Amino acid sequence: MWGKRNQETFRVFGLALAIALTPVLMQTEPSCEPTVPGETRLEVLKVSVDGVDMIQFDPENETYEVMFAGEPNAILIRAESMGADAQVSYNLSDGCEPLQSDSLPIGGGLFMLGSVPEGHSLLHVWVHAPGGQCGQLHGVLRSATRRSSVATPV
Repeated sequence: MWGKRNQETFRVFGLALAIALTPVLMQTEPSCEPTVPGETRLEVLKVSVDGVDMIQFDPENETYEVMFAGEPNAILIRAESMGADAQVSYNLSDGCEPLQSDSLPIGGGLFMLGSVPEGHSLLHVWVHAPGGQCGQLHGVLRSATRRSSVATPV
């Protein structure tokens, strides 16, 4: 049914189509580009260790360092987005493995961190707009400290 000529034409056409599409397929990579505009900045970021506020939040500042000794009773984080319909997410890691991560209700809220290991740990907080746009990533680093009985606000 199929002649040799038709088979060769089909193979050549298939190869030409694959070569033509390769640059388009190679350019696609996952991104956080907006499909619908939305507010993706934090309005509030508070870190409290045993009732003591540890940072002064500035939306332009992306990194904060918190130093405290021992195992605190409570580490509370309040994170709220400027966009009422955006979602705040967080991830706590020890630098190698994630320890705790979650998303807060729409608009943000309050969450408590579980056990935070002594030494270095890193908390990332960010905002997602409804259209998929990602906002600025804020990092809070707990530094290794020598044992002392006082939490040190930054």
